[in-house]
Amino acid sequence: MAELLEPALRDMGKELVMVEYRREQAGWVLRLYADRLGEAGITVDELIEISKTAGPMLDVEDIIRIPYRLEVSSPGLDRPLARPEDYERFAGRAAVITTIENLDGRRNFRGILKGREGEVVLLEEGDVVHRIPLSLVKRANLKEDLTGAN
Repeated sequence: MAELLEPALRDMGKELVMVEYRREQAGWVLRLYADRLGEAGITVDELIEISKTAGPMLDVEDIIRIPYRLEVSSPGLDRPLARPEDYERFAGRAAVITTIENLDGRRNFRGILKGREGEVVLLEEGDVVHRIPLSLVKRANLKEDLTGAN
């Protein structure tokens, strides 16, 4: 699905951040998270434009053969870090990472992204830099501090 949609979104100056396909109470939902290419922040009008482009493309390709609802959304302030290059792109920003198994006796990490070295994410927490293998990352998100505290 990403292979189909990414070129069209790139032509629009947008990027596909993440694709989510799941069953919800009202039925199946295909959720596309999109943002402006190379920058954060997207308008409702831009999301509508993406929906009007992606919907017909998905219908023509008939990738999903059962009824579903298409939603196009911003990744939000707590943007998911979905690709390995996201850890480099957002270096210097606060993030929360949850691992699929214990690492250093824990599964939840919060700190400042310091990029990555190959297949390892670097996350600084105080004066400790955690080295988290990408293969152990269950979920990772940017974390905006809206309290005004540093």
